[in-house]
Amino acid sequence: AGGDTPLWWAGALPGPQADGLPSNHADGLPSNQADGLPSNQADGLVGKQADGLSAKQADGLGRSALWWAAAEGRSAEVERLAARGEPLDSADVDGETPLLAALRLGHLQTAALLVARGADIHRAAHHGVTPLQLTVAGGHVELSAELLRAGADPNAQDRFGRTALYEAAQRGDLQVTMLLLRHG
Repeated sequence: AGGDTPLWWAGALPGPQADGLPSNHADGLPSNQADGLPSNQADGLVGKQADGLSAKQADGLGRSALWWAAAEGRSAEVERLAARGEPLDSADVDGETPLLAALRLGHLQTAALLVARGADIHRAAHHGVTPLQLTVAGGHVELSAELLRAGADPNAQDRFGRTALYEAAQRGDLQVTMLLLRHG
């Protein structure tokens, strides 16, 4: 699937783009979600995807209403669906949970809510990237610290053998590197 290569993940993660290359996002969504529509139409398309699903139901990619709400950063909707008992860790066909989607798209408040509600902080997508690796790759010190306090494994490796410490060192992020060294 689309998220199986390092190059895809480099473009999909929030943050600065290398060498001034354009982002592959339409208002925070990977371009394959927006189907090339202008960003104002892409937002409506995703909203319609999520609104057409009832709790515990999924679309053709295995994405539940809670997954879509998390991917869109709609914390109030995530809270409402979680309170109704929708599974927090239901994954799409790529193994991406609502927590991983929120982190990948930079919705830190929504991600923190999912963690507080009990989302699995150890569950990686099919390619092996963990929630901690995504927070580190995005440079999110506070959420990285929260995941570590909650027991996230700083030594977990993705399918390429990379750890969160590798990601922090590659970014040149001394603060996160020191945080990880204290926990691992």
